[in-house]
Formats: sequence, C-alpha cells, structure tokens
Amino acid sequence: MAKVSTFNTKVVGVSYYQSVIRECYEGQPVDLVRNPTNEYDENAIEVNVRGSRIGHLSGDEAEGLAPFMDERGAWWPLTSTSFGAAPPANLLQESF
Repeated sequence: MAKVSTFNTKVVGVSYYQSVIRECYEGQPVDLVRNPTNEYDENAIEVNVRGSRIGHLSGDEAEGLAPFMDERGAWWPLTSTSFGAAPPANLLQESF
C-alpha cells in the first residue's frame, strides 16, 4: 500500500498560466518537476499539469524541497485536491 501524505501549498506565478489552469479539475494528476537550470532560482520546482506548467513552488518551499527531490527523484506525480484562487492548488503526494 502506498504511503499517502498531504502537501498543501500555494502555487506562485499562476497569473501567467490561466489558460491552462482554467482547464484543471479536482483530482487531476499534477507533477512537481525540478528545474535546476532556472535562470532566477537554482532550486526552482515547476508545477505541471498534462505537461504544461501552471506555476512554481515559492522560493522558500523550493529551497527546502529541492535537495530532497535531487536525492530521491526530480519528478513527483501528485493528485490535486483543489484548484482555485486561494490557494490555487492543494496537492496530495501519494508516495515519497
């Protein structure tokens, strides 16, 4: 049986990806993807839906999570539990 943990976060930068976010729904698969070559933040973690970016984790959250992802895998499949203005995404981590 998979370990289930809740990862509640606010996704930042969503104003740039509204066309993708409008098509999102509760329970949809969401991926966290490390992007160490991001020109603004070497700890950057993208939040993607169907291969399209909907934003990033905040710099503070990415700084804490990036080393863990680098060690255990640069891609994590998640399930959204909500999409909306505040917070734009609550994510359910099914297995670490």
